[in-house]
Amino acid sequence: MKTVAELRRERNIPIPVNKDSLYKPIERKQRKFNPLVIPKAIQKNLPFKSKPKDTP
Repeated sequence: MKTVAELRRERNIPIPVNKDSLYKPIERKQRKFNPLVIPKAIQKNLPFKSKPKDTP
């Protein structure tokens, strides 16, 4: 009695490959983050160094 591997080697039969078992690259959408909004009441209490700078 021969194993499946021995029979494949003798007859040069390749190992079957399931397409579902192959690795494929993960495709993800680019994430878009909204800008951070700090409430005016909290901004007022912050020290000058920590206040957000208005950059156009």
